[in-house]
Amino acid sequence: MIPIHTRPTLETIYNIQISPDALALLRVTQGLIENNQPEQALTLVSQCSTRDSAPMRNARGVCLLHMGKYEEALALFRELYFPNNAFAVPRDAPTEVRVNYVSSLLM
Repeated sequence: MIPIHTRPTLETIYNIQISPDALALLRVTQGLIENNQPEQALTLVSQCSTRDSAPMRNARGVCLLHMGKYEEALALFRELYFPNNAFAVPRDAPTEVRVNYVSSLLM
């Protein structure tokens, strides 16, 4: 199973403040994915008010991977991990984030 980052350490991983509501939403999303319901998880994450934040974009990418939409996931991860058309993943990108990008390349 491809991990989705929903632990309270998300704030540390992304170096941003994450609201309790967003954290709860990510936990629900993880549960849906674990129960083989990535379509519902994607709908939930795509409709939230913080859908453009890094954790929510990462969650959308994970949903797409679980749905078999590898090209869409890869495109999303490229935007997220190569900001402003950078040539490399930023040095401060967490390992968890790098794993999702590499996973999408291998699919």
